[in-house]
Amino acid sequence: MLTALLIWLPFMASAQEDQIDATSVTKITLLTPGISRELKIGKKQTLHTAVLMNVIVQSVISSTFSETNVYTDPAITAGYRYYYNFEKRANRGKRYEKNSGNYVSAFSALVFTKARMDSDQYEETNRRAIGIFGTCWGFQRNYRGHFSLDLNLGLQYQFGKATFFHPVTGQLTREVTGTIEPGANLTLGIWLN
Repeated sequence: MLTALLIWLPFMASAQEDQIDATSVTKITLLTPGISRELKIGKKQTLHTAVLMNVIVQSVISSTFSETNVYTDPAITAGYRYYYNFEKRANRGKRYEKNSGNYVSAFSALVFTKARMDSDQYEETNRRAIGIFGTCWGFQRNYRGHFSLDLNLGLQYQFGKATFFHPVTGQLTREVTGTIEPGANLTLGIWLN
């Protein structure tokens, strides 16, 4: 029995060292200049936070005009991520370290912008807070050379003050409105730790 224990002991120790878990990762983001932190909160779960300059490209097309604007706005984000394919990537010999995997996420954001939330609204004269709540599916790859790629797609609810012509009164009105929109986010960066 003692011999069997001595034979199995090295295998048990290496199995514990090779646990496939989420890790805490800090990144500098490039396309949306800022910093993000992913904090491990469970075996496959992280809390992802970021402070950044959000880039919005917005095209408005109507029967009388078309317009495209680019906005660079301060933003903060926070979200829960659940990574579901670390083991599958490890079994295929692919990198899973630094949370290189696929995930589902629930997130929130606060963006300070002049951008319209809908095509029937006017561009705001001053920045105002737009709240965003959403869910998404995404994948993240943190490569050995410290390059980081993160892409996600999903649905989000945006709400905030908007200026528009009221359909009943015909008056220019400013009030809180909300819309459900598809969302996509591409983040390129450099991981630090």
